[in-house]
Amino acid sequence: MHCSLGAYHDGQKNDCSSEDQYVMAKTPTQLNDRNFLHPYQFSHCSVTYFRAYINELNTYEHLADNDM
Repeated sequence: MHCSLGAYHDGQKNDCSSEDQYVMAKTPTQLNDRNFLHPYQFSHCSVTYFRAYINELNTYEHLADNDM
């Protein structure tokens, strides 16, 4: 799903750290008190990618509607 939505792994082409262990972490590391819930959440980098992708789709849809 994540790759289909235009997102990179945390730490790849973005300022999020894979060590924070969000869903898009490139490699697993040990969980701790600070990040134990992160495997069930997307990082702000992933959310930014998703929003940009959805906005792009909305732009194309809007353009297609105007062509009819």
